[in-house]
Amino acid sequence: MTDTSYIAGKTVVMTGKFSKMTRKEAQKAVADLGATIGKSVSGKVDLLIYGDKAGSKLQKAQQLGVETQNEDWLVALLAGEDPNAAGDVELEGPLSDYIERMDAFAHKLAFDPRIESAYYRPPGVSSATLARVAKDWGLEQLPQDISNFYQQANGLYLVWFPNQHEDWDRKLAYKIPRDRFPTSYDLENLPVHAGGVIWILPIEDALKKSGSYISYAYGSITGEREFWGGKFQGEEVERSLRTLDNGHFYYPVAFLTHPAFLNDFPVVMGDDYGAAWEDSVFSTFEGYMEDLLAGLGTPGVRRRLTRGYAHGAIAWSERMEPVDIETLIPATVATEQEDTFEVTIEGVEEVERTAFRGKAMNAYYSRTKSHSAKVAKLLDIDHEDAEPEELYAKIAEATESLKSIDMKTVKKLAPLVNSHKKTKTEVTEKLWCDIEESNQIVKLHIKTLYNATKQDKHRAEADARSVSLALAEKLGAKAIVYHLESRKGRKNKEAETTLYLEGVREIEVGSTHRFDLCPSGFVEQDGGYIWVS
Repeated sequence: MTDTSYIAGKTVVMTGKFSKMTRKEAQKAVADLGATIGKSVSGKVDLLIYGDKAGSKLQKAQQLGVETQNEDWLVALLAGEDPNAAGDVELEGPLSDYIERMDAFAHKLAFDPRIESAYYRPPGVSSATLARVAKDWGLEQLPQDISNFYQQANGLYLVWFPNQHEDWDRKLAYKIPRDRFPTSYDLENLPVHAGGVIWILPIEDALKKSGSYISYAYGSITGEREFWGGKFQGEEVERSLRTLDNGHFYYPVAFLTHPAFLNDFPVVMGDDYGAAWEDSVFSTFEGYMEDLLAGLGTPGVRRRLTRGYAHGAIAWSERMEPVDIETLIPATVATEQEDTFEVTIEGVEEVERTAFRGKAMNAYYSRTKSHSAKVAKLLDIDHEDAEPEELYAKIAEATESLKSIDMKTVKKLAPLVNSHKKTKTEVTEKLWCDIEESNQIVKLHIKTLYNATKQDKHRAEADARSVSLALAEKLGAKAIVYHLESRKGRKNKEAETTLYLEGVREIEVGSTHRFDLCPSGFVEQDGGYIWVS
């Protein structure tokens, strides 16, 4: 028996069509257990309970990480049984561990820096949904392979592309649909020939009883035809097809739902947009799904399946050998240097605190007249015809101690120095009033030791900052301000930067330091760095 108080105090939303009770009855039962019934899905919702044909609310709940449970789970809870047993049925037979294997493959893709991928799968359907679909076709139950698959996931979508492929552009990563099923238009805008796509439709679409067939025929078909051991009239076959896999428009795949074959719902694989289904080849649902996973959803494997089965290269009762994804990823050239950046210290200047603060302000606020004038005006400093460097020097003197500045002025000063707290303590920290008496300004020259041709200026500037701060850490110093003075170069980029360091330490002018840092836009792979963005 299960404690039904699990649901008490939670905000619960319901969606979809309930088969074992009405939704109002379900809402009342849940409310009687102490839950609050919500109407829309948001981050404040604790639980979404869904029935048949659940749509956008289920999708949004999954995106937000809201707990989702189906109607069977609720029925078990209300009966005082273990509700988790309703959502985690022990499956046996064909495809019983299919989603576990698919999840593992998708996880591997997600963490491979050479690949851009997306994976989406809704939770499995309830036993009520399976029974309803079977009843629609006049069956007591669906074949075990179909039932096992759809109890694990109501369809799935997996797409992957090698980001080193010549047809791949990093901007395309933003066009990959995520956390939802795609549309045909979504995939048409991606180089599907370069990677792989698996897009199995939800059971409500793949095995809809009426109005769901798609005629791929070019014009009307007349006369008698032989089709997988049977004889059929006209478009009888086409009207029995229910699209199963939308992964590639050249190779349509469908269930054959003709009354003669309802005991196993054979999978029909077409070619050339399904122009001539009488030349199609067949498989079981289990066989097709296993081969699809083994082939990673690539167009090449789809072509091999549609033609290989037909010409006896692959028997439908045998499985093809799994494709090694390494053979599908273009070879990448990694940087081989142990070090990727070289830094030369070109100058060191020791500066007393007030002057140092003025110079640091000038560098930090990018030498803009507007900022320096606003701060100077607030502190009653004459700012007419004065350059930022001169004004920041005066501002540093005026703010050497904030004790003499009233709180009204401090509160106005706070947002100008990026202080979220309008207190003297916080503003003192933002203006570096409490640093050492003497500090250092260090000039650096940075150059790359690898081919940086693919990096744009923004990545190059990010690297210059990272390397400069890495040097400060190596010197055991705290960087108060970093400033990029200039940059140049295409293949081997160079940058002049300045570090404003708190305190004084021994720094040798002319010394060089090398760093093995992963450049921006690259990832570490097999002991080197490869470009991925």
